[in-house]
Amino acid sequence: MSILPDGDSYRQFSLADDTNSSLANQALSLSEVAKLLGLAPLQFMQKLQGIHWIFKRQSSSAWQGYQRKVTEGIVVHRPVTISHNSGDVEYRLQVLITSKGINCLEQHKQLLTI
Repeated sequence: MSILPDGDSYRQFSLADDTNSSLANQALSLSEVAKLLGLAPLQFMQKLQGIHWIFKRQSSSAWQGYQRKVTEGIVVHRPVTISHNSGDVEYRLQVLITSKGINCLEQHKQLLTI
């Protein structure tokens, strides 16, 4: 196992599986999928939380996908780097919805009605 600088282990963890990496390149962000489906992004994310596709940990403001949905190929995570004006760099995972997930949402759009 290689020794990586801070934050790179986070990136290595999420990209350990080549399949996950290629799925992330073809997946869309939550906001993009909401627009695609003609829904308000905030309400869309709340609905995804309600049907147990995504969640937030108490210690984090970032959405994460449930492992069951990751295993099913519905959602994936992509590492992102956030550079702050202070010079600090933060590493996070961004949850994305795959084409399989988008198809599932389109077929079951009634789950998302508010």
